[in-house]
Amino acid sequence: MGRIGRRPPRRPDRADAPVRTSTATVTGCVTWYAATDLPKLAEDRPKGAYDPKDRDSFEALLLGGAPAERAEAARDASPVTHVGPKAPPFLLLHGVADTLIPARQSVRLAQALRAAGHHPDLRLLAGGDHLWVSLCEQDVEDCYVRTVDFARRCTRDAEEAP
Repeated sequence: MGRIGRRPPRRPDRADAPVRTSTATVTGCVTWYAATDLPKLAEDRPKGAYDPKDRDSFEALLLGGAPAERAEAARDASPVTHVGPKAPPFLLLHGVADTLIPARQSVRLAQALRAAGHHPDLRLLAGGDHLWVSLCEQDVEDCYVRTVDFARRCTRDAEEAP
């Protein structure tokens, strides 16, 4: 998951030193084929394709143990858990043929954002597997263009905000 933000203002006496009293602001978020709801990952994948008790899975490495054994950590590591009224704009790109992280994960995040009053831009790409495998060159290029345009829009809007 990539975050787009505005850096803190610079000190006038040192252009390379950030002002210490301010923090960066996240002004947008882009996800490409991201796991967004770890507790629901097993139900989103085909039966038998994922074992939440597997202590060697990528998710287990992130959580410090199997997701089934670290349920609270799995919830805390899931973006859907943290959606709220102050969420930034989101661009969600996911291939519908993703065999590693099902597109349902992006749909879950989009639903949570909509339930909180936001309008995420969810793009499900027909035939796209994880890492955009099986997408035609034009569709892959479109993912990059959409991402850069979204980032520019979010940072431009942040610069214009008071």
